[in-house]
Amino acid sequence: MKSILVYFPDSSYRPTDSAIGKLNSIGLDVLSVYTTEDFPASAGGLDGIIVCCTEKSLNSWLELLMRQFELPVWWWCQSPGFLSKIQYPIEGVLTGGMSPAELQWALVVGLNNYDNRRSAKLQIEQLQEKLDERKLIERAKGILAKTTGMSEDEAFKYLRNKAMKERKKMAVISGTIVDLYGPLLER
Repeated sequence: MKSILVYFPDSSYRPTDSAIGKLNSIGLDVLSVYTTEDFPASAGGLDGIIVCCTEKSLNSWLELLMRQFELPVWWWCQSPGFLSKIQYPIEGVLTGGMSPAELQWALVVGLNNYDNRRSAKLQIEQLQEKLDERKLIERAKGILAKTTGMSEDEAFKYLRNKAMKERKKMAVISGTIVDLYGPLLER
């Protein structure tokens, strides 16, 4: 982690030299931002975001940041208050009482959690895609079995051979069959 954006949306929360100094002391380039207009056009070069706000406004600022950036976000809590529910994922809570070493560890652990969450999300998306492909293949097998009298095993072999001949995925071949014959059979 090299560069971090520190966002101070609340006028009551302003950076202290010690807070920014602690981040600088652990080797981070700090970009302090006070309004949304000052956000960089892209997240290029940024490794994360720290948002400094009250617990009451945290969820609304997290929503804005999640829409604009795909980066890990930490909350710099400057007031002792209890937040009943955080609606968006954050990597951790930072406080002014933390030493530079504690800040560094909190950022490292948070970054690891962020990477794990992104990896899990990607795996879920890939598994969902495979499941959708499998459903399409099963529907195409059913259509072939119904229209041609093939068994489901024969229909699967037909789909596999056709996909190999055309150098396409079985799901693409199955999608074509379902698109062509599915509506006719539903009548």
